Amino acid sequence: AGRIPMLLLARDALRSEEAAEDLEATAANIAMHPVTGMFAAPHESAFAAHAFRLAFPVHTFLMALSLALIVWMALFSPPELQALWARCLQIVCMTLGLVGRARLHVWRDSARSQRVGSWTWTILLVIGLVADMGRFAASPPAACAEALYSQYKAIAISLAIALVNGTHGLGFVQKLALMALIVTDCVVKFTVCRDREAEIGPMACGMGGVAALGAVTAHMAEMHLRHSYAKKERTDVDKRQLKERNEQLQAEKERLVYDMLRRGQIIDDDSRSAIRRGLQAGPNEPSSDTAPSEAGCP
Repeated sequence: AGRIPMLLLARDALRSEEAAEDLEATAANIAMHPVTGMFAAPHESAFAAHAFRLAFPVHTFLMALSLALIVWMALFSPPELQALWARCLQIVCMTLGLVGRARLHVWRDSARSQRVGSWTWTILLVIGLVADMGRFAASPPAACAEALYSQYKAIAISLAIALVNGTHGLGFVQKLALMALIVTDCVVKFTVCRDREAEIGPMACGMGGVAALGAVTAHMAEMHLRHSYAKKERTDVDKRQLKERNEQLQAEKERLVYDMLRRGQIIDDDSRSAIRRGLQAGPNEPSSDTAPSEAGCP
């Protein structure tokens, strides 16, 4: 019967040691990549879900603004400059993105919501950009004239798309690839229209410039949020480590008290046996294993 408490205490100590190792591994995974800011796998998915949920008001506003500008260009551009099939496809993609973003925000599983949202955004953005480049290949004169007619709206849409793309919790490579596709769209416009419209160069450069500026701004905001997240997680780990340490000290205290109660039984742990005999010795009674210089110790 006396072995049962010791077995329970030993199991508690083993669990405490395993928990301490888990906490050390968790603390090691919080380290950020100096350029991308990426965490290790568990923390990266948790941070992406956290950032995706926080960015909901920004995404809603920017997507609604982009949708309004696209509808404006489709309805109020001169009839000879309109490419309705491309504009309709862009309107459908942006509408699906806006409605889907609102629907995903109410999901209880934040990590799954972020994964579905990021891949949905990627697919819709690729379709919209390909449609935009396709209208320049299908009808260059009309597309170039329409791009020059609505250049300021197109620049605003590029900025909004770059900001949304940078705050979706995407992986660094995926985010960079989508930004490269946005810049490719600007290069296609410049290449196709530079011989037809002299003013198309500044417009294309403006679109690419604001897209790059939006991507850098979103990345800097994400890095700031990542630093805040890492600081909070390290604080939580320190608190859990302190709690685990206090529990280990309490377990050691209970072991010592239990050893004192087990008079006449052999303890395998020599160090704890010596402590027990020292605690059991009287004020002037030396322990059997103590040295002569320690004879007066209680």
